[in-house]
Amino acid sequence: MPVRSVIVPMWRFVLSEGLDILTNAEMLEHQKTLLACPRFDTAFNRLYNVSTLSDFQVSPSQMRAMPYPYAAGAIRAIVAENDMIYGMARMYQMLRDEEHQGALHVCRRLEEALEWIGLPRRDYDWVSSKLSDVEAGELLVVEGRPPGGP
Repeated sequence: MPVRSVIVPMWRFVLSEGLDILTNAEMLEHQKTLLACPRFDTAFNRLYNVSTLSDFQVSPSQMRAMPYPYAAGAIRAIVAENDMIYGMARMYQMLRDEEHQGALHVCRRLEEALEWIGLPRRDYDWVSSKLSDVEAGELLVVEGRPPGGP
């Protein structure tokens, strides 16, 4: 499964990364994995970096039907550099606009997403470095007090 995540409970933050080709089934499976984690909270802010995806195989009807696990007030950002994937992310944002309530930002540049989430670049770099310890389809929970932090 080409999705992996790092959860930093102390920061109330999740970094997820999409790899290669992402399907609806894979997105749903990773969502179940996150929701099953006792350290995950639906109110955590989340940055979803899909810049390394080569294809996004999720239809508009699947986007509409996807469960919406975010609590009110959770800030989310999707980073998509590829034009097609950026367009699909914007479509998701528009299809689920009522649920997002303005808390989801879709952008092409990581710096813009970090500003939206309120996470300093040095902290993103630290969390991102933990992704190399995570297999596709898995997640890592970073306990204790990470360096820096929002």
